[in-house]
Amino acid sequence: MTKPVAWVTGATSGIGAAFAEYFASQGYDLVLTGRREGQLREFADVLGKKYGASSRLFFGELSEESVISKIERELQNDKLVHVLVNNAGFASYGSFHEGDLNVYQQMIKVHCEVPVRLSYAALKTMVDAKKGILINVASLAGFFPYPNHTLYSATKTFLINFSESLGVRYKNDGIHIVAVCPGMTMTNFHTRMGLDARKVYKIIGLEKALTPEQVVKNTISCINHRKYVCIPGFHNRFLRTGSRMIPRKLLYKIMSTWIEKRRTNPSLKSQEF
Repeated sequence: MTKPVAWVTGATSGIGAAFAEYFASQGYDLVLTGRREGQLREFADVLGKKYGASSRLFFGELSEESVISKIERELQNDKLVHVLVNNAGFASYGSFHEGDLNVYQQMIKVHCEVPVRLSYAALKTMVDAKKGILINVASLAGFFPYPNHTLYSATKTFLINFSESLGVRYKNDGIHIVAVCPGMTMTNFHTRMGLDARKVYKIIGLEKALTPEQVVKNTISCINHRKYVCIPGFHNRFLRTGSRMIPRKLLYKIMSTWIEKRRTNPSLKSQEF
């Protein structure tokens, strides 16, 4: 590879794939990670034919140390890295005490430890080059105390604060760092949780779902305007502002009432992030 390189985790589909295609269209070569080998290879071939982008691929679960450490070493030695998108993630639904502790530990690793390690691996090169883009894909859920997505919302809160802290520290080093916090987005994220896409994705209102391409477009605009936190969609920004402005005690009451309605009416589960 001789062109600047964009690294994207969780690039097989959805937001990760949209970021990969965007940077390929901007003249970058790619390093992509994903669990579904056949699908990722096919996607990389499409980007190569369409944009002339060369791709290196890593396969496997980012909760496995052997996979993480291999990617980490390669990234640390890549002197052409200009972009890192920490996008890989997953969710689990239900009461905290009824969930699987192993799943929670995997989520902490994928959402928190992996972005920290990969950001650390990439930043030395970016600082030396005095340029770079680091994008951490968080979630609108990171601004809310989600009763049935306890670890998901908590880890996304960490990712937002981590990005803001890095953004402030490296703002004068030519590096743009942003946490992008999508709300509902039309990907296979929710269907992997067993939810019905026809019920999940709304086209209007506060639960309006955006496309991955809209999320990417908004993120690039935020980077250009040097924002540390990007919330795509006016309706999502409205919800985030509401979560900050109303008293915390009232927010707890709203979330408690909201989750109680879903406990007594399981069909409403599909309306959660």
